[in-house]
Amino acid sequence: MSSNTDQKLQYIKDSLKARGENYTDCTVLTFKNFKSLFKDAGFNVEDNVHFGNTCGYDDLKGKILLSAEHLIFQNLL
Repeated sequence: MSSNTDQKLQYIKDSLKARGENYTDCTVLTFKNFKSLFKDAGFNVEDNVHFGNTCGYDDLKGKILLSAEHLIFQNLL
């Protein structure tokens, strides 16, 4: 993982902590190619659900979602 990516992931963790949330309580919804970045950083990631494949799933019901879109990781695309 690049230093820039590490900084962005740490920023997300710090932002959640500042709001009184723990990043491990959230489930990340992101693009399929970014799932491993979040898993490696200790975030919870749904194996089956990602942007472009979200219809018809009830797995996320009742979970706190963290939406990580391309604006956060545009330099990695």
